[in-house]
Amino acid sequence: MCGVFGIVSAVSVAQADFDRLGELNKARGNLAFGGLVARWENGRFHPAPFHHNTPFDSRLVSLHNARLVLSHIRAPTGGQSNDPTEIHPYETADLWLAHNGLLLNHEQFPQWRILPHSSVDSQVIIGGIQWHLTNGRSLLAAICQTVEQLEGQQACWLWHKPTQQIYLWRVMSPIYLDQTATTLLFSSVRPSADATLMPEGEIWRIDPLNCHIERAATFTFYNPYYIPRKGDNYVHN
Repeated sequence: MCGVFGIVSAVSVAQADFDRLGELNKARGNLAFGGLVARWENGRFHPAPFHHNTPFDSRLVSLHNARLVLSHIRAPTGGQSNDPTEIHPYETADLWLAHNGLLLNHEQFPQWRILPHSSVDSQVIIGGIQWHLTNGRSLLAAICQTVEQLEGQQACWLWHKPTQQIYLWRVMSPIYLDQTATTLLFSSVRPSADATLMPEGEIWRIDPLNCHIERAATFTFYNPYYIPRKGDNYVHN
């Protein structure tokens, strides 16, 4: 079990928010952590990744003038090693991605692997999305066509380099959303009493420049514990 969380601010990321979300998500595993910090300079965001093969320590991440931080706390499941190259986020030509959950059928997609010598399951998500992008799909179509083929738990954040937009989605694994006038938070652990659980099977897009979030697409999914509601994209495989 791992944890994903992030902060997007119209002004600057508050150190206290990052500390708090990190401490909350340590309960989901705390072997390593990584993420992405971005500052707004010269009319665009400048994202910088960080990977630390240590328990969460917010002092290792500089948030000076940061407008957003996306993070992941790692507790390997599914047989992953403690190889530092497996610390999230993963990168491809167009994407950064972090994933919480356990995929059951990732071995069926060797063409999506981005780490040839690693068995880590999460890599097939970003690898699959990038594969579809390279083959001419739009980003939303690439996400949908990848995640609909994967079985198991997913709670993901994705940074799309060309548009500098953030995308969130989940199946089974939780993502909670919380927003104030100037700050948007998301977290695997509920960050406040006012936070709401993101619906399954929906892709939400965040415009970090305007600190705005909206539903962008839906996808079919299977959750054996889910009670479908009218209009859901739930399918029983």
